[in-house]
Amino acid sequence: MIKTKLIVAPFQANPNKWTKRVIWLHNQLVQDPTLVQSAVISTHANILAGAYGNDLDSTERKNGMRNTLALVQATALGYKNELYVITFDNGTISDGVEKELQTWVDIRSDLELDLNMYAGTWQHWLDEFKQ
Repeated sequence: MIKTKLIVAPFQANPNKWTKRVIWLHNQLVQDPTLVQSAVISTHANILAGAYGNDLDSTERKNGMRNTLALVQATALGYKNELYVITFDNGTISDGVEKELQTWVDIRSDLELDLNMYAGTWQHWLDEFKQ
């Protein structure tokens, strides 16, 4: 099975800004030469394009979160898989990211797998990839 890296981050606070940040981290992870046979996935561009419905409509957002959490659940099952988190600049997380993290931690803990979870602010990720 190919190792998968899933990126999660806030969205509603500023959809365009957060989508650009997720895409940037996505590109950094894809270009990392140590990631042989690895897939990087994220949902922000799809959410921004309306693929999960209108994020401003509470019913559609709820359905979109179900789809996102299903992706987190499926990814968490792979023992090599990893979760990358971009937090708000002050280090806090959104309600949606909190649900994603809890889902990831619950599944990984139930399966007795390493968490393989990496979190940081936008500045952390810029520093990590020396930008």
